[in-house]
Amino acid sequence: MDPSSSSVSSQRMVWLMILGAFTIQPALLYVFVGKNAAPRPDGQSVVFEALAVAALAAAVFMGVQVLRPRGELGEQPVVPPVAKWQPQSLIAMAFAELASLLAIFIVGGDRMLVYVAATVVVILATILPAGLAYFSALEAQQSGSQ
Repeated sequence: MDPSSSSVSSQRMVWLMILGAFTIQPALLYVFVGKNAAPRPDGQSVVFEALAVAALAAAVFMGVQVLRPRGELGEQPVVPPVAKWQPQSLIAMAFAELASLLAIFIVGGDRMLVYVAATVVVILATILPAGLAYFSALEAQQSGSQ
């Protein structure tokens, strides 16, 4: 195993651990904090629910448009360095996480579980595949340059 692929492998592992923490945290917060949260009176949480939906939309956009490697079909995709890509992926995860935090600590009630589930789905359905594609492309790029 050459050193570059082990470096990419270790970077991938660290990123997956961070992604795992971002995925588990909403569920843990819901179980230990949110289950007993009373819903806000009608009308007071509309703005915060709109912010939660916007945060989820931003996370999906980043997962689909920003984090995925770019390139023409059949060509080697262009991948940014990890130092540029990883903070962008953390921002995408933070946007997704914001939806569940707003739901648990401000919205409350039955709808908070919907936002917690949406957070987990967005992370696993958009950000995780983008990250796996990025690290595969990075590994291919580094093995092709040697």
